Amino acid sequence: MKQILTLIAALALTGCQLANVMPQTPANGKAGDEAKSAYLSDRDQPLETAPVMDVRSVPLDSKADPLSHAAQILGEQLIVGLSEARVKRFPMTVLPFGALPGHADYPSVGERVSESLFYSLQANEYNLIDYRVAGMPDRAMPDISQQQITELRQRNRIYFVLIGNYAHYPGGLVINARVLDTTTRQVLAAGQTHVANELLEGQLPGYDPLRAAERGMIVETGGVPAGVRK
Repeated sequence: MKQILTLIAALALTGCQLANVMPQTPANGKAGDEAKSAYLSDRDQPLETAPVMDVRSVPLDSKADPLSHAAQILGEQLIVGLSEARVKRFPMTVLPFGALPGHADYPSVGERVSESLFYSLQANEYNLIDYRVAGMPDRAMPDISQQQITELRQRNRIYFVLIGNYAHYPGGLVINARVLDTTTRQVLAAGQTHVANELLEGQLPGYDPLRAAERGMIVETGGVPAGVRK
Protein backbone atom coordinates (compact mmCIF):
# COMPACT_ATOMS: atom_id res chain seq x y z
CA MET A 1 0.00 0.00 0.00
CA LYS A 2 2.81 2.36 0.89
CA GLN A 3 4.49 1.62 -2.47
CA ILE A 4 1.26 2.44 -4.36
CA LEU A 5 0.91 5.79 -2.57
CA THR A 6 4.56 6.61 -3.32
CA LEU A 7 4.01 5.81 -7.03
CA ILE A 8 0.89 8.02 -7.22
CA ALA A 9 2.75 10.93 -5.57
CA ALA A 10 5.65 10.57 -8.02
CA LEU A 11 3.27 10.61 -11.01
CA ALA A 12 1.50 13.72 -9.69
CA LEU A 13 4.80 15.54 -9.21
CA THR A 14 5.89 14.68 -12.75
CA GLY A 15 2.60 16.03 -14.15
CA CYS A 16 3.07 19.37 -12.39
CA GLN A 17 6.58 19.73 -13.80
CA LEU A 18 5.36 19.02 -17.34
CA ALA A 19 2.61 21.62 -16.93
CA ASN A 20 5.17 24.24 -15.99
CA VAL A 21 7.36 23.42 -19.00
CA MET A 22 4.55 23.42 -21.61
CA PRO A 23 3.87 26.94 -23.08
CA GLN A 24 0.49 28.44 -22.39
CA THR A 25 -1.63 29.19 -25.43
CA PRO A 26 -3.17 32.68 -25.18
CA ALA A 27 -6.89 33.06 -25.64
CA ASN A 28 -7.92 33.99 -29.21
CA GLY A 29 -4.21 34.29 -30.13
CA LYS A 30 -4.08 37.99 -29.12
CA ALA A 31 -0.74 37.72 -27.35
CA GLY A 32 0.72 35.99 -30.38
CA ASP A 33 -0.44 38.81 -32.65
CA GLU A 34 1.11 41.41 -30.35
CA ALA A 35 4.42 39.55 -30.31
CA LYS A 36 4.39 39.28 -34.10
CA SER A 37 3.74 42.99 -34.62
CA ALA A 38 6.97 43.84 -32.82
CA TYR A 39 9.00 41.87 -35.34
CA LEU A 40 7.52 43.03 -38.63
CA SER A 41 9.96 43.23 -41.48
CA ASP A 42 10.72 46.56 -43.14
CA ARG A 43 8.47 45.54 -46.02
CA ASP A 44 5.53 44.96 -43.67
CA GLN A 45 5.95 48.17 -41.69
CA PRO A 46 3.30 50.84 -42.44
CA LEU A 47 4.63 53.70 -44.54
CA GLU A 48 4.81 57.16 -43.01
CA THR A 49 2.49 59.74 -44.50
CA ALA A 50 4.43 62.25 -46.59
CA PRO A 51 3.99 65.87 -45.46
CA VAL A 52 1.89 68.03 -47.74
CA MET A 53 3.59 71.26 -48.79
CA ASP A 54 1.17 73.79 -50.27
CA VAL A 55 2.48 76.68 -52.34
CA ARG A 56 1.55 79.84 -50.45
CA SER A 57 0.46 83.00 -52.22
CA VAL A 58 -0.21 86.52 -51.05
CA PRO A 59 -4.03 86.76 -50.71
CA LEU A 60 -5.70 88.94 -53.33
CA ASP A 61 -7.62 90.74 -50.59
CA SER A 62 -4.45 91.60 -48.65
CA LYS A 63 -4.46 95.16 -47.34
CA ALA A 64 -0.71 95.18 -46.70
CA ASP A 65 2.04 95.95 -49.17
CA PRO A 66 2.25 92.79 -51.35
CA LEU A 67 6.03 92.47 -51.13
CA SER A 68 6.00 92.96 -47.37
CA HIS A 69 3.28 90.31 -47.10
CA ALA A 70 5.36 88.00 -49.31
CA ALA A 71 8.35 88.49 -47.00
CA GLN A 72 6.17 87.64 -44.01
CA ILE A 73 5.15 84.35 -45.65
CA LEU A 74 8.78 83.55 -46.48
CA GLY A 75 9.80 84.33 -42.92
CA GLU A 76 7.21 81.92 -41.52
CA GLN A 77 8.40 79.17 -43.88
CA LEU A 78 12.07 79.75 -43.08
CA ILE A 79 11.49 79.79 -39.33
CA VAL A 80 10.06 76.25 -39.51
CA GLY A 81 13.32 74.89 -40.91
CA LEU A 82 15.52 77.09 -38.74
CA SER A 83 13.69 75.98 -35.60
CA GLU A 84 14.47 72.35 -36.42
CA ALA A 85 18.14 73.22 -36.99
CA ARG A 86 18.28 75.18 -33.69
CA VAL A 87 20.43 78.01 -35.00
CA LYS A 88 18.57 80.99 -33.55
CA ARG A 89 21.52 82.27 -31.48
CA PHE A 90 24.11 82.06 -34.29
CA PRO A 91 24.93 85.19 -36.36
CA MET A 92 23.01 85.42 -39.64
CA THR A 93 22.67 88.01 -42.40
CA VAL A 94 20.26 88.67 -45.27
CA LEU A 95 21.50 89.49 -48.78
CA PRO A 96 19.45 91.45 -51.34
CA PHE A 97 17.45 89.17 -53.61
CA GLY A 98 18.30 89.09 -57.32
CA ALA A 99 16.49 88.06 -60.48
CA LEU A 100 16.86 84.53 -61.80
CA PRO A 101 18.99 84.37 -64.96
CA GLY A 102 16.89 85.15 -68.02
CA HIS A 103 14.30 87.15 -66.08
CA ALA A 104 13.85 90.90 -65.76
CA ASP A 105 15.82 92.50 -62.96
CA TYR A 106 14.02 94.78 -60.49
CA PRO A 107 16.60 95.87 -57.89
CA SER A 108 14.05 97.62 -55.69
CA VAL A 109 12.06 94.38 -55.39
CA GLY A 110 15.07 92.48 -54.07
CA GLU A 111 15.89 95.26 -51.62
CA ARG A 112 12.35 95.50 -50.29
CA VAL A 113 12.00 91.76 -49.75
CA SER A 114 15.37 91.41 -48.00
CA GLU A 115 14.70 94.42 -45.76
CA SER A 116 11.31 92.99 -44.78
CA LEU A 117 12.94 89.65 -43.95
CA PHE A 118 15.30 91.44 -41.58
CA TYR A 119 12.24 92.53 -39.65
CA SER A 120 10.49 89.13 -39.77
CA LEU A 121 13.50 87.24 -38.39
CA GLN A 122 14.53 89.90 -35.88
CA ALA A 123 10.98 89.98 -34.52
CA ASN A 124 11.37 86.24 -33.84
CA GLU A 125 14.62 86.84 -31.93
CA TYR A 126 17.11 85.60 -34.53
CA ASN A 127 20.66 86.93 -34.26
CA LEU A 128 20.96 89.12 -37.38
CA ILE A 129 23.96 91.11 -38.59
CA ASP A 130 23.83 93.83 -41.27
CA TYR A 131 26.88 92.89 -43.37
CA ARG A 132 26.73 96.25 -45.22
CA VAL A 133 27.62 98.08 -42.03
CA ALA A 134 30.54 95.67 -41.66
CA GLY A 135 31.88 96.72 -45.08
CA MET A 136 30.75 93.80 -47.23
CA PRO A 137 29.77 94.66 -50.84
CA ASP A 138 26.07 94.93 -51.59
CA ARG A 139 25.55 92.02 -53.97
CA ALA A 140 22.46 90.04 -54.95
CA MET A 141 22.25 86.25 -54.88
CA PRO A 142 23.17 85.39 -58.52
CA ASP A 143 26.43 87.38 -58.16
CA ILE A 144 27.50 85.99 -54.79
CA SER A 145 30.72 84.00 -55.15
CA GLN A 146 32.07 81.20 -53.02
CA GLN A 147 34.84 83.52 -51.82
CA GLN A 148 32.38 86.18 -50.66
CA ILE A 149 30.36 83.67 -48.66
CA THR A 150 33.59 82.46 -47.07
CA GLU A 151 34.51 86.06 -46.20
CA LEU A 152 31.20 86.46 -44.40
CA ARG A 153 32.31 83.65 -42.10
CA GLN A 154 35.97 84.59 -41.70
CA ARG A 155 35.80 88.39 -41.47
CA ASN A 156 32.40 88.96 -39.91
CA ARG A 157 31.77 85.73 -37.98
CA ILE A 158 28.52 85.21 -39.88
CA TYR A 159 27.57 81.54 -39.74
CA PHE A 160 24.43 81.59 -41.87
CA VAL A 161 23.27 83.67 -44.82
CA LEU A 162 19.75 84.14 -46.18
CA ILE A 163 19.78 84.44 -49.96
CA GLY A 164 16.99 84.47 -52.50
CA ASN A 165 15.79 85.25 -55.99
CA TYR A 166 12.66 86.22 -57.87
CA ALA A 167 11.22 85.66 -61.33
CA HIS A 168 8.40 87.52 -63.07
CA TYR A 169 6.08 85.14 -64.93
CA PRO A 170 2.85 85.96 -66.81
CA GLY A 171 0.81 85.18 -63.69
CA GLY A 172 2.88 87.20 -61.27
CA LEU A 173 6.05 87.23 -59.23
CA VAL A 174 7.57 84.07 -57.69
CA ILE A 175 10.00 84.66 -54.82
CA ASN A 176 12.35 81.99 -53.45
CA ALA A 177 14.47 82.11 -50.30
CA ARG A 178 16.89 79.79 -48.53
CA VAL A 179 19.29 79.86 -45.59
CA LEU A 180 22.79 78.47 -46.17
CA ASP A 181 25.56 77.41 -43.83
CA THR A 182 28.53 79.59 -44.85
CA THR A 183 30.95 76.71 -44.27
CA THR A 184 29.22 73.63 -45.68
CA ARG A 185 26.73 75.41 -48.02
CA GLN A 186 24.04 73.16 -46.54
CA VAL A 187 20.49 74.45 -47.01
CA LEU A 188 18.93 74.71 -43.55
CA ALA A 189 15.59 76.20 -44.56
CA ALA A 190 13.76 77.26 -47.70
CA GLY A 191 10.61 79.12 -48.66
CA GLN A 192 8.62 80.14 -51.73
CA THR A 193 5.68 82.45 -52.31
CA HIS A 194 3.74 83.95 -55.22
CA VAL A 195 2.49 87.50 -55.74
CA ALA A 196 -0.24 87.86 -58.37
CA ASN A 197 -0.06 90.61 -60.97
CA GLU A 198 -3.32 92.02 -59.64
CA LEU A 199 -1.50 92.96 -56.46
CA LEU A 200 1.32 94.54 -58.43
CA GLU A 201 -1.04 97.03 -60.08
CA GLY A 202 -0.71 95.54 -63.54
CA GLN A 203 -3.91 95.53 -65.58
CA LEU A 204 -2.96 97.36 -68.79
CA PRO A 205 -2.02 95.28 -71.88
CA GLY A 206 1.74 95.09 -72.17
CA TYR A 207 2.15 97.01 -68.93
CA ASP A 208 4.88 95.85 -66.57
CA PRO A 209 4.05 97.13 -63.08
CA LEU A 210 7.46 96.28 -61.67
CA ARG A 211 9.31 98.01 -64.49
CA ALA A 212 7.04 101.03 -64.12
CA ALA A 213 7.83 101.16 -60.41
CA GLU A 214 11.56 101.09 -61.20
CA ARG A 215 11.12 104.12 -63.50
CA GLY A 216 8.91 106.07 -61.12
CA MET A 217 5.75 105.63 -63.20
CA ILE A 218 2.18 105.21 -62.02
CA VAL A 219 -0.68 103.11 -63.34
CA GLU A 220 -3.11 105.97 -63.91
CA THR A 221 -0.83 107.55 -66.52
CA GLY A 222 -0.56 104.30 -68.48
CA GLY A 223 3.14 103.88 -67.84
CA VAL A 224 4.14 107.52 -68.34
CA PRO A 225 6.02 109.41 -65.63
CA ALA A 226 3.78 111.62 -63.56
CA GLY A 227 3.55 115.19 -64.87
CA VAL A 228 4.45 114.23 -68.45
CA ARG A 229 1.75 114.44 -71.11
CA LYS A 230 1.30 111.69 -73.68
